[in-house]
Amino acid sequence: MLTLPVIRPLLLIRRTLLKRLRKHSTPANKPLREAVHYPELANLTLPPMPAVLRLLRHCKVHRHRFFFETPTIDAQYLTELCQKIYFPTDEYTIAAFITVHVSLNYLFRQLPKAVALELGFTATELRELAATCSKNAETAMLNLRMYLEANYENIEALLFASMMALELSRPSLSWTLISSAARMVQDAGYHRLPSYTTAPECTKKRVVFWIVYALDHSMALNLGRSPNLHDCDITVDRPRVPEELESSYGQVYMSWMDFAELQGHVYEQLYCPRAQRQTSAMRAGLARALALRVTDMKARFNIDPGSIPSLEFGEESMLSMQIVFESTLTLVYRTIPPEPLPSGRQHHPLKFCNEAIESARQALTMHKYAWNVLKDRETDEWHSFLQWTVLWCPFIPYTVLFGNVIADRNADDLELLGNVVSFMEAVANMGPGIGKLHRACRIFYQIASIYLSQPGSDVAATMSQGLGSSSYASTRHPSQHGSFAPLENGMHLGDTMIPDLPLFPQDWDVMLDGWDLGTDSGPGAMSTFLEQYLPSDEGVRNDVPTDGQEPFA
Repeated sequence: MLTLPVIRPLLLIRRTLLKRLRKHSTPANKPLREAVHYPELANLTLPPMPAVLRLLRHCKVHRHRFFFETPTIDAQYLTELCQKIYFPTDEYTIAAFITVHVSLNYLFRQLPKAVALELGFTATELRELAATCSKNAETAMLNLRMYLEANYENIEALLFASMMALELSRPSLSWTLISSAARMVQDAGYHRLPSYTTAPECTKKRVVFWIVYALDHSMALNLGRSPNLHDCDITVDRPRVPEELESSYGQVYMSWMDFAELQGHVYEQLYCPRAQRQTSAMRAGLARALALRVTDMKARFNIDPGSIPSLEFGEESMLSMQIVFESTLTLVYRTIPPEPLPSGRQHHPLKFCNEAIESARQALTMHKYAWNVLKDRETDEWHSFLQWTVLWCPFIPYTVLFGNVIADRNADDLELLGNVVSFMEAVANMGPGIGKLHRACRIFYQIASIYLSQPGSDVAATMSQGLGSSSYASTRHPSQHGSFAPLENGMHLGDTMIPDLPLFPQDWDVMLDGWDLGTDSGPGAMSTFLEQYLPSDEGVRNDVPTDGQEPFA
């Protein structure tokens, strides 16, 4: 028979269990369990569970855009990760925390308006949910420890964190994260996995390896870095379609992997330090061969409308890829010197070859077309287009046409530059990266406008005088120029003082102060990053006309 002394401890145990259950039933307000190992996360709260449940239930029935874009994850796997975070019967990892919040951020942000209404989400609520997920993910990724075990969960989390950092306009952070992921896939042996026919159970590992590879090679070229993963070390097969990458959208990923391999070759053959020591003729030959490969890949790239979540998504993806192709072509062609002038005179140091100029025009014309297509949509619907296209290779076509405006006094190219500035102005508040890019492009455009507004003879005189008066030129050629006050001859654009053209690398620091391009060394490193993209040959650095020489043709 149960007596009071026996019942009292049982009631105490029951009361304790109920308290724990009630605590777990309100996960949005509980302190994070992972904070034991990562105290930086202690003050973060999870997005409300009812909202997450509504979203996940819809994802299980309807295929969302996010799952097309990230084939390493599906709705079932994400649901399991969410259960670990919201009801942690065992301790979860910070990798799971990052993957969950990056995934939920994308899902909430990309939710179509009709679906949001169906699920009872207001636009304000969706923005708040996405912001919560973004804050949690960013806090976690900024506090990752230097050493993480080389396993699938950590590799996937680093990949997702790198993508998120790009969305947050943090390319240097993104590069650090993808570099860590690249090291991990090698430590884990993913670069030498057996084929699908031998080891079908390794499908996820093969897929995540090749996505890390693609992001690593793309970012390396765009940031002027050497890739972390080298083709000579890789024996793992590409994923098979449809066995490992379902539907014909898998072909888009296969094309991205092929393109990433080509981007690695562009860096290795044209832009790495060893390549830049080659003769101009040798680099030009390599550039033309690479340009043929890019052109062929561009012609073969296609998206099957039946394999994507919406026609708008397909149109956006096609526009994005075409712009990236043309931007890459511009980057390849700009290593080819322009044809010699019949008169034998020097080209202007900002003059590029005709192929580079034409590719740059095509890229900026597509930007204009994309703006006309996207301007009537909800801003959140084309946020990804801005981040992954406009910020993905921002300077190359713009700087080439800027150089052509200065070199040839081309008013049509100036109009194209102005179109891009107008487009940027309309979306400058969508993120810090877009705002900084708009500021840089606006200053370039203002410089070119002022330059073209002067008569040709005045421009020649201004250049000749300005090169002597520029404080930068005086520093670089102290034996040729005396001391001049830079304010007397420089251009004033608002609060920014821009020395006379042509611009030296230091001048770009003035315009791009605060831009995070992954240089990690502040504005002073911008000259190194941009210098390789501006002049078509060594002329901008070594062939500046000195006193007594004729100006450029």
